[in-house]
Amino acid sequence: IFEGNEPILQVADPELIKHILVKDFNVFADRHSASRSHKHPIAGKILTELRGDDWKRVRSIASPVFTSGKMRKMYPMVRRSVEGFLNTLDTYAKDMRVINAKDMFDCYTMDVISNCAFAIKSDAFKDPNNPFVVNATVLSFCSYELALNPDVQQKLYEEVMSSLDTNGEIDYEVLIKLPFLDAVIAETLRLHTPTIKIGRIAAQDYRLGNTGITVYKGQIVEIPVYAIHHSEEYYTNPEKFISDRFLPENRHKIIPYTYLPFSSGPRKCIGMSIFEGNKPLLQVAEPELLKHILVKDFPVFADRKAGTGNTKHPIVSLFLTSVQGRDWKRIRSIISPAFSASKMKIMYLLVRQSVEGFINTLDTYAKDKREINALDMYGCLTMDVISNCAFATKTDAFKDPNDEKEKTVDKDESDTYEAHHINEGEEELRIEKKVLDIKVSNKSLTENEIIAQGILFFATGYLTTATTLAFCSYELALNPDVQQKLYEEVMSSMDTNGEIDYEVLIKLPFLDAVIAETLRLHPPSVKISRIATKDYRLGNTGIFLHKGDVVEIPIHAIHHSEDYYPNPEMFIPDRFLPENRHKIIPYTYLPFGSGPRNCIGMRN
Repeated sequence: IFEGNEPILQVADPELIKHILVKDFNVFADRHSASRSHKHPIAGKILTELRGDDWKRVRSIASPVFTSGKMRKMYPMVRRSVEGFLNTLDTYAKDMRVINAKDMFDCYTMDVISNCAFAIKSDAFKDPNNPFVVNATVLSFCSYELALNPDVQQKLYEEVMSSLDTNGEIDYEVLIKLPFLDAVIAETLRLHTPTIKIGRIAAQDYRLGNTGITVYKGQIVEIPVYAIHHSEEYYTNPEKFISDRFLPENRHKIIPYTYLPFSSGPRKCIGMSIFEGNKPLLQVAEPELLKHILVKDFPVFADRKAGTGNTKHPIVSLFLTSVQGRDWKRIRSIISPAFSASKMKIMYLLVRQSVEGFINTLDTYAKDKREINALDMYGCLTMDVISNCAFATKTDAFKDPNDEKEKTVDKDESDTYEAHHINEGEEELRIEKKVLDIKVSNKSLTENEIIAQGILFFATGYLTTATTLAFCSYELALNPDVQQKLYEEVMSSMDTNGEIDYEVLIKLPFLDAVIAETLRLHPPSVKISRIATKDYRLGNTGIFLHKGDVVEIPIHAIHHSEDYYPNPEMFIPDRFLPENRHKIIPYTYLPFGSGPRNCIGMRN
């Protein structure tokens, strides 16, 4: 393929596209433009035309405008434009006038953009000849497809109408989670992609995978988006409008990098990046890279990203989850022994006392046929266990769910939940031992540090345990076969006095599997983060992290990925039984994170 007398290489293989757009982005950072607009004093400054450091600088400044937080703030203004648009359509309908859908959506889009971006209310849909009207092609094509597919239109109508509140409005948080609406828009973008191809310019000589092709510096590589979207190889009946293919339960069937309406990688559409304020975040979900970040290269990523304001509070800043560097190493090495297997065994009698009181309370509720709030009750049980074991205080909170101690516990927003034995091999344990090895003379805590850890254990231990128990009960209620199997295992393990010995309890395989699957499906934290303490090259990805950059690990997304767990949305404890556990890829199960900076309370 040539453009004039310049050769262009077209690439349509998904794995190669991943390398060009993501893994080797540094080689293909610049876009190709067929026009001469890059020489214009204004058009040449457009984000899509910029290259090198100029693109990076402008992109980093512009990206925060498109965060979910900003979109949420714009929603009322968008709604005002929608209301005006609908009123105009009502007028046309009453007069039985024909409309040009493309022109009307052009006007609506113009009104939204001018209102949100420039604080100008254009009401362009009242004047389709407004000279500032721009394209709204996607909305036009969407309406076109809905008109041709009345069954799809009806299904979408029912989903939207069922989501309206009592005032006939739809909340932003509800709107963005409508699965069929999202599927309809995605299928529209597949069938009528905004651009037929995207181009990148090689910044250096580059060998293209195992193809034997070398792309030389300055050469253009094109990705034929339209052809990929319409390929029978990737989409069954590609010319048909089948929105169901993008529903959550079907999306795993779509091969990565065969859906590219906004391209992909760092230079994708600006509305798709991950930022915190104006600071870019790198999300990593590749298991082998996670092992490097959390374990092998732990010294580079030893520090966590603190929650908002945590670093300035005289007590909260001393939480184990907030401290950094040598302070973290010192405090962690002092506290870790409290969570050893032998200490847990000693605490078992105290835990049993709380459990017995809890069961007696449940019996009372059952006899009176009273409903209970499972989360509140488990919260009270957890409160009693923690206060009894850690502070020698017997609260019997489950007898009084309104106990003031129980009510005062608030949620800690930092990512305090990490690691599990699945990821703990000899290498991991050796690195943790080395990291926490400090001189005995340094093993001391200040009064504020002691107070801080007490608050932390109370708050985070309460929340994570109570929530996990509540979710576990919920899943058992939905899966009576699992509940029965667990019941039989527990009952068969009791001694003649109806008790379960600690050593027996911790070795019950199905109980362990049920809890593990609960934590996979409902992890205590949706993500964890680490801060690079020095410049770092991320494996063979071509990504280079600078000191101070934040790396996020999307735990919830990994736990719910079809790549790692068949039927990820189903509660299947058997996947964690001893005979099946080897099938789980290390670092794809991270309810408590992993590595030396894992959750201190996950031990046994």
